[in-house]
This record gives sequence, structure tokens and C-alpha cells, in this order.
Amino acid sequence: MITKLLQKQMFKSPSYVPVIVETRSDMFDDIFDKVFELKKVGSFMDLWDSVKLKMDIPYTEHRIRRWSLFNTIANVDTINKINALQGVVSVGYDRRMRGWGIFKDGYEKLKGRYEELKSKYKPPQIAPPPEPNWVPTGKIRELLGINQAEAEGFSGNGVKVAVLDTGVQASHKQLRDQDITVKYATVERRDDAGHGCMVIIIIVGKEVVRNGAVIKGIAPDCSVLSVKVLQTPFGIGFLTDIIQGLEEARKWGAHIINLSLGSEVIDPEGADVKVIRDLANQGIIINCAVGNSGPEPSTVNSPANMKEVLAVGAIGTDGVIADYSSHGPCPIDINVKKPDYVSYGGSNSMTPNEYIYSGTSHFSMMDVMDKYPNGYGNSMGSSFSCPNGSGMIILGLEAGLIRTTQDIRNKFKRSPDNVYGRGLLDWKTLKGGN
Repeated sequence: MITKLLQKQMFKSPSYVPVIVETRSDMFDDIFDKVFELKKVGSFMDLWDSVKLKMDIPYTEHRIRRWSLFNTIANVDTINKINALQGVVSVGYDRRMRGWGIFKDGYEKLKGRYEELKSKYKPPQIAPPPEPNWVPTGKIRELLGINQAEAEGFSGNGVKVAVLDTGVQASHKQLRDQDITVKYATVERRDDAGHGCMVIIIIVGKEVVRNGAVIKGIAPDCSVLSVKVLQTPFGIGFLTDIIQGLEEARKWGAHIINLSLGSEVIDPEGADVKVIRDLANQGIIINCAVGNSGPEPSTVNSPANMKEVLAVGAIGTDGVIADYSSHGPCPIDINVKKPDYVSYGGSNSMTPNEYIYSGTSHFSMMDVMDKYPNGYGNSMGSSFSCPNGSGMIILGLEAGLIRTTQDIRNKFKRSPDNVYGRGLLDWKTLKGGN
């Protein structure tokens, strides 16, 4: 079966399309070998090599035996030949995914500006005070009731969270000596975006004080697996990179997976649907950024649109939903209300705009393009409400207040809507007070 989304893409780009092949489990190796033989027929191998050179982000081939999936690049003729092979279950589109917090538009303009600033990069020796509209993570901790949680003895100990993102700078001051394991699903290794490092520091960063501003993670004693699945300074990857990251998280034994990424293209036949349902059925909590496509209705992104995952919307410290935060209902099922809940992610609904202030990778786009480049930066997006929510879930798991995705939903006393979901997930809610 060729999925509907791939059929559309074949029409748009008949010369080459990145595809995901799903096979019968008992024929996985046989079909993989046959597709490799197809590559050697005619000009396909030349096509593969030339396309990889032309693509703006590196394309990594994966063989994911757990779900009998592999990816490749093919033209229309080869896609039809692959689909005709006995034992092929489906051929789908290996669509692009990106981090929610990375700039959506003007990539080329930003790339030029980033390269220019990087060449002149000279970090200041003394940290400047944060701007009044930058909210340090220490303030977020206060609003979420983390100080009370720590007073009760909870800081994430024994809980394992996997973060699939642009990677991490494990040598960052706030991450040194923290329990961090690093894996890669991509060719690139550095966190040139800074997005993934900021997400991880929001969860697990050690406390630092910068000109009176406290910056500290929600659950500094938890264990983190960082899987780099997004590349380039703009945090873009392919669906198979994400699926490889999900497999790394499963093998590592993650209790919760943080996905501050997604796609506005939703594919109900996509391979990620099968994979995420499998992980959810194993009891892994998957916490996803709802997306930055609001405020229009039915703008929830994939995979946050799935019933099996938690979708996190973004509010400012005034408690009002950010204009950018995607709204429900689910685009492919209007009976599914999203987001599931909200947390603090900075806001473009406030005057002036409000930003989350946290650590990030040195020399990354988030660092270099910041007003004061020094390994710290400010940004907004559901990318950052998501790790605030993940931190709360980590504390809830450690305290034994929750065990499952449904347990988290059941902690709220209000019915969900398509803007705020069930409301703010804080310590009081986890303790049964909201």
C-alpha cells in the first residue's frame, strides 16, 4: 500500500521522494536486500548520490527492526516497484519534522545572519542582567510549586526522561556531572540550534544565579537520554530520525519521552502512528509540544494530535494562552480535544512579548543570535512549555502520584477545552488540588 500522503508527494516531486518502507517482520531482511538491488538498477544509485548532495539537510538511512521499518530515497518508478514486492506492508512519506521554538519562516535570511554573527562571536566575560520580559526558569519553578515539591523530598530521582531534539552540549555549566546519556539518530553531532540543550536544561539543569536571576531545572536529579534527531541550526529532521530516536528511548528504558517537535503535516497512515501507539501501550508517557500554529482552531500538530500522547499548550506568566499556541480540536478527529494541558512557554500575547530565559549550547544559533551571547538565551514556544510539563510529570512519577498518561488527565477537575485543555499542570494539581 502506498499511503495517500506519499501519493500526493509523488505527484509533486516525481524525481525523488524520501520514503519509509514497512514490511512483514519475517521478511524484513529479504525486502531490504531486494530494495538495495533495485537501487543498482538503471540510474537509481546515481540518483541517490546526487540527491543526498542536493538536500539541504543530511539524510540518514535507518533500519529499525523493532517495527520492521527502513527508509530510502526513491523516484516514482522505484516506489511502485518497492510497493509491488511481496511482504511490503506499506510505503509512506518520510516527512520533515522540526523543533517548535525554531524560527518558522525566513530560513535563508536567518542562516546568513547566523553565519555573520558566528564569525564575530565574542562572548562577554560578565553576564548582563536579564531583560525585564525574560522569565528565568527559577521564576517558572516558583509558579509551578517546585519549591514545595523539593521541600517534600522530590527532585526527579529514579525517573528516566528521553529528550528527542537537536542534541545537547553536555559540558554546559548547568549540565556537568548530571546523569545524561547521549545518542545520535543523525549524521550531525553538534547542537548547532541550541534548542535541544535549552529543553534539557529546563528539565534537569543545575542551579546557577546570574545577576540575581535563578536558573534551575524542574527535576535536576532525574536521568536524561538526549537523542539528536533534528539537524542544522534550524532544527529540521526526517520522520525516520524521530522513529530511530523513539527506539533508542525504548531500549534505554525511558519512563517519559519529551517531544518538543512536530509537523503541520498530519498523516494518519504514517509509520509514527504505529510506533507511538506501541510505546504508549508499553506504558511510556509521551509528552508533546502542541505546536506554534495558533490561534486558529484545529492547528494541533503531529504527533501531538494523537489520543495516545499528551499535548502541551503554552501560556504566559499572566495565565493567558499565547497567540502562537496551537488550538484544537484534533484536525483528523474533531471529537478529540487538544491540548491536554498547558504550561509556561513565553508569550506573544503580552506587551512586551515574554520569553523563557535559560541555558543553551554555546556557539549555537540560540546563543549567537541572542542579545547577549554567553551560553544563555531567551525564546518562546510550546517547545518550552513542553519540558516544563515533562518536569512536572517526572516529579509526579517519583512521588507516586501518577503512573500513566490517563492518570495525569484524571488529576484535573475541569473538563478539557480546545485552548487551555484541562488547565495548568503544577504541583498543586498533581497533589489533587485543582
